[in-house]
Amino acid sequence: MFLIPALILAPIMIYLYFYAKRTLRFWGAPIEKKWLRRLLMAACLLLGILSSNLWSSMVMIILHLFLSAALIDLLHWLIHRFIKGAPWKQIYGSGLLPLILTLSLLGFGYWNMGHVIQKPYTIYTEKSIREGGYRIAFISDLHFGLSMDAEKLAAYAQEIAKEQPDMVLLGGDIVDESTTKEEMEQAFQILGSVPSTYGTFYVYGNHDRALYSADPDFSQQQLQQALTEAKIQILSDEAVAINEEFILVGREEVTYAAYNGNTRTQSEKLLETVDPSDFILLLDHQPRELEANQKAGVDLQLSGHTHAGQIWPAGWLSEVFHFNEMTYGQRQMESFQIIVSSGMAGWGYPIRTSGRSEYVMISLQRKEIR
Repeated sequence: MFLIPALILAPIMIYLYFYAKRTLRFWGAPIEKKWLRRLLMAACLLLGILSSNLWSSMVMIILHLFLSAALIDLLHWLIHRFIKGAPWKQIYGSGLLPLILTLSLLGFGYWNMGHVIQKPYTIYTEKSIREGGYRIAFISDLHFGLSMDAEKLAAYAQEIAKEQPDMVLLGGDIVDESTTKEEMEQAFQILGSVPSTYGTFYVYGNHDRALYSADPDFSQQQLQQALTEAKIQILSDEAVAINEEFILVGREEVTYAAYNGNTRTQSEKLLETVDPSDFILLLDHQPRELEANQKAGVDLQLSGHTHAGQIWPAGWLSEVFHFNEMTYGQRQMESFQIIVSSGMAGWGYPIRTSGRSEYVMISLQRKEIR
């Protein structure tokens, strides 16, 4: 259980020991004294122990300091190699740059996580939807309780209400393993109170039902009850007719299905009784099975899950190694379109250095054919 954190942290703490030793020497500390070196070793060991929980904020501080110091060391090697006699040596020796860089990045990440923006999209369809189109609010990955309280969420709910949405769609991970029962109930009461023409619909994410906790603060039954009391309709591998021209499909979460030894109903099967001339919107927490959804006749898929990386370079690595079929943004595959939101907050750490926290407002319009 502790082997992986130890293997990761041991070389990092050794590196930071030598970084701290060099910095103390620059500032005139008697680093040649054994007691001071032992004290420094003990401090590094203590920091390593405090960082053994890979989901703690401390580990974020240590990792960012390590990466900042390594980057400055690389920069120093380049400058020292090609530029002689520059004042850089004093700046480098002070050891302040990694600290400044770390504090700046984490400070920005904390601020960025808590400042939610509206992300607008306009989607055009050649299908015969009503003349005025539809206004759709999409919220995912709130992970309520990490970086937002009830007062802030209520303020954003009021913002969304001013947009006069025709429907509010919740794309999963609204709550997670760290959310208390009271917070869970607050979140759905607030989100369920946003007025809309056709109501609020919800699909589970991989965290809502607290799969990764042996002792969550609420049960799956209590979660379902809170959703029902908030008049939020749960969609789990089912299609519902919003009206005579608009079909909403909600998928069971793929991780939960696999965890329980089940397979999800294929989108083609879900849509076999749906009129293909209707506009079909598919709500799935993870941006998966895009080609299958395209072939099944889906017009628009809304997903979250990825957080747009949340902490750099996670998003970049996801794009390079294709951890997800999409990481963020909008994509069009012939008549099929996909929007992946970065989410209204993030998971694990109250820090976002990649992307913005957002809720999505979609204007669905009929494309005039000339």
